Amino acid sequence: PDLTEERFLASPFVAGDRLYRTGDRCRFLADGNIEYLGRLDHQVKLRGQRIELGEIDAGLLAQAGVRDAATLLLDQRLVSFWCGEADEATLRATLGERLPSHMQPSLFVQLDRLPLNSNGKLDRKALAATPLPQSQSDQPRTAPRNATETVLCELFSEVLDCSVVGIEDHFFQLGGHSLLATRLVARVRERLGVSLPLPLVFAQPTVAALARHLRAALPDESISVQPRPAQLPLGLAQRRFWMLSRLVPESREYHMPFALTLRGELQVQALRAAFEQVSQRHLVLRSRIVEVQGEPQLLIDPQGPALAVTSVPTQDWTWACAKAQDELMAPFDLAAAAPWRAHLLQRQDSDEHRLLVCLHHSATDGWAMQLLIDELTQAYAAGLNGQAPAWAPLEIDYVDFALWQQHPDTQARRNSSLEYWKNHLGQDNYQLDLPIDHPRGAEVDRRARQVIVSLGAERAEAIRRFARQRGTTTYVVLATALSALLARYSGQREIRLGTPADQRDQAQSQALLACLVNTLVIRSDVEQRAPAERLLTSLEADLRAAQAHADLPFATLVSTVAQHRDLNRTPLFQVLFSLNYGRVDSRQWPGLEVQEQTLPVVDAKFEQSWEVQDDGSDMTLSLEYQAALFDETTMQRWSAQWCALLDALVATPQRTLIELFPQQQDQPRLDQWNATDRHYSGPTNLHTALSQQAALSPNAPALVFEGQRLSY
Repeated sequence: PDLTEERFLASPFVAGDRLYRTGDRCRFLADGNIEYLGRLDHQVKLRGQRIELGEIDAGLLAQAGVRDAATLLLDQRLVSFWCGEADEATLRATLGERLPSHMQPSLFVQLDRLPLNSNGKLDRKALAATPLPQSQSDQPRTAPRNATETVLCELFSEVLDCSVVGIEDHFFQLGGHSLLATRLVARVRERLGVSLPLPLVFAQPTVAALARHLRAALPDESISVQPRPAQLPLGLAQRRFWMLSRLVPESREYHMPFALTLRGELQVQALRAAFEQVSQRHLVLRSRIVEVQGEPQLLIDPQGPALAVTSVPTQDWTWACAKAQDELMAPFDLAAAAPWRAHLLQRQDSDEHRLLVCLHHSATDGWAMQLLIDELTQAYAAGLNGQAPAWAPLEIDYVDFALWQQHPDTQARRNSSLEYWKNHLGQDNYQLDLPIDHPRGAEVDRRARQVIVSLGAERAEAIRRFARQRGTTTYVVLATALSALLARYSGQREIRLGTPADQRDQAQSQALLACLVNTLVIRSDVEQRAPAERLLTSLEADLRAAQAHADLPFATLVSTVAQHRDLNRTPLFQVLFSLNYGRVDSRQWPGLEVQEQTLPVVDAKFEQSWEVQDDGSDMTLSLEYQAALFDETTMQRWSAQWCALLDALVATPQRTLIELFPQQQDQPRLDQWNATDRHYSGPTNLHTALSQQAALSPNAPALVFEGQRLSY
């Protein structure tokens, strides 16, 4: 009876009738037909992804020489049993072309016939008990087979900080992420002299697969030292930020500041010397941008700005720090002075110091900011011992990079990327219509506020682990949750995020302190009733395609695609998302305890900027927003919902987005919107209300109908 009740359900269509649950997975088509999609009881979940085993079987049966096939999940690997005369290598190759990587069988087992039960159906229990042959995948690691695989195993080990790497090990399951993938690409260029496209690392993230590509690759063009022209050019990103500074000279949108509290015995002269050494090493820190006959050019000064040092009485400490922060964020005049400033405040009768540093975005990016902190630390530590920092000489400088960007071959590659973006984004002026707390003014108000949220070490590790299991990156997981959140609030399916992308594929460029960043547009189609893992997959695919065409300057893209711009809103996207790695390590500052300080934001570049800092333990969200549009309580609620959505996504990615969304967090706002009860002190019946109005305005029109009027 229990089994009958389970299989025969009450019909929701005809009272008193019953329906039989067959276990088949189907869907209705637009023409009324039903399409068979496989069996519900043959779905499995492997490394966070749902797999329909019947799809693998269908791929095998479609090949010549295969009579029968069945696939099982055994010991967390896919095992395909098959009967026939086909060649196993051919089966693997064909499935590799037809099925995604997470659906590739780990082991193929050839049988004379598949076991059947008494009803003539496949006996899956008997099949699962079939002894399996030993294979290379049973071993902990597969050793490299040639010189290319040996070098790649070494590079995987260096970049991922792993002791032993085999040729079938998965880059992202070993802890890789997008920045480490960028470093791997650069190391490959440096060691092997060949180009490894970044999207290929995501598509084929094993040593064996990448080695096959590299063996067929041609030697790659590297950046080399170039003769200096009479007028030094700007890099593409540098030129863009210079133009923006000319449009709004008083803007502070593109200031990149940081503040450190230093406690201990600080050697001021060593710190001042460290700034001078870093400035001499990187010519951007000694440069100015002047306009000659309508064109900007770079001027290099012999020295950059010096570190300002101020001694502050204890009773004035708070006031002095606030004043110094205001001065730090003053607008830059890029023609008159170098694009950075630094100020050290010393608290009298104390070992506390506050170091304030700010660079203009035309001279730096997220990568370069971490490089600056690292090199300052190294120079300071060496200076304490009376030594020069042990830096390797720079192979190129920023001018060499800027000249390389102007080379005809480099420009030709950018032109091919332009066609991709035109087809991908179309010619429309995209706008994300988020609910705002205050109406938009006639002119944009960029005053900024900021919400800081710690995700917590436990949640951060769960996100990293989930990304490794799925063979993707932390960035993709975080951006998927944000896209889903924005789709929920805007009611739009198409969600676009802006994201910075480092242009540091060449090994020589990774040591440059300069702005080598571009802005990409990540486009997602968010279907609220689709499984969340579908959005994960589609967002990752769009991100990889964008990275493959990242060489096109954002300014060029805007001028080509955004035909009808609203000057009060940023073109192509209105919300930025970024993920940064790194932290300040006190252990590298001898005799000092170092702590990063959060500086208040002044101007907002976008309506919202979601920036996550991953220090290897915790993740911290810095949500910067335009205060003229959003209230702080709204942004706090959105960030809390984003965190809750991340928890649900990591736990159950197979559920639909609408099921994952934290419904209970909507309730306070719904209660507020629906609290329409108001006190009414007027009359409680109609005839009294009419009498009172007639006494106040007897001749005013009360009713109008087809040209007739009646007064009160």
